[in-house]
This record gives sequence, C-alpha cells and structure tokens, in this order.
Amino acid sequence: ASSLSCESVINGARHSLRIYSEEMGDAAIEKALISAAKRGVDVQVCGENSDGEYDSAFSKLTKGGVHVSYYSDQNGFYIHGKVVEADYGTSGAKVFIGSENFSSTSLNRNRELGLITSSSSVMSGIASDFGTDYSRGQKVSS
Repeated sequence: ASSLSCESVINGARHSLRIYSEEMGDAAIEKALISAAKRGVDVQVCGENSDGEYDSAFSKLTKGGVHVSYYSDQNGFYIHGKVVEADYGTSGAKVFIGSENFSSTSLNRNRELGLITSSSSVMSGIASDFGTDYSRGQKVSS
C-alpha cells in the first residue's frame, strides 16, 4: 500500500471521514484531512497520543476544522487500527483498512498492506465501534 491509497479515499470524500490512526505526523495526510474539512467534509480522527507525542499535529488538525479524539493511557484503551472510512451511509461509501500509520516512515518506506472496500457490513461495524471509541476519547479543542 502507499499513501496514495489513503489519500485517494480522503480526497474523494464528500460528506464524512472517520479515521483510526495510531500515529499522526505525515504532512501530506494532515493537509489532505484539513482540505477535506475545508470543503465541508465532517472529519473525525480517533487516535493515540501517549506522552503528548501528537499534540502539535492534533492542534494543527483541529485549527483546520478536523475533530480529534484520542487515548493516551497505556493501561487503558489503545487505538491500533488504521482505517479511513469515507461517506458512510451514501452510495459512494468506501473504506481503506490497512497496516500503515500516518507517518512518513510507514507511508513511504515500510512494506505495508491495505485494501479498499465498499462492503456495507464492514463499514457498519467500523461506524459502530468508531462512534463509541470517539465519544469516549479525550477531545482536542481548537
């Protein structure tokens, strides 16, 4: 997989994006998420932030209109998923599920795997879990 597969789902979103990402910090992905928010897409990111590692990235995203919720207690819930779900509930809905994080190393140097599907059963499961996880996480305010 390459960053192009994640970015294509992000850039193609028209209504909503639900993102699970353990890591955050790739400038191209951050720019794509902010661009999506600026064109009216409801962008929600649920991720990890141990020791405030992604404070800067999350602050930049929220200032750009992205909604961020994260976990940071290693003894609690841990977000390890890598998912980009676009336009759930519409005819153009699709989801990228893979191993790659939103980091330069993962997107550009590692051998990662991922697939894009429009399976409604896959997407409904993600939507249900994401809603719960996002609501329980710590929110970043802009």
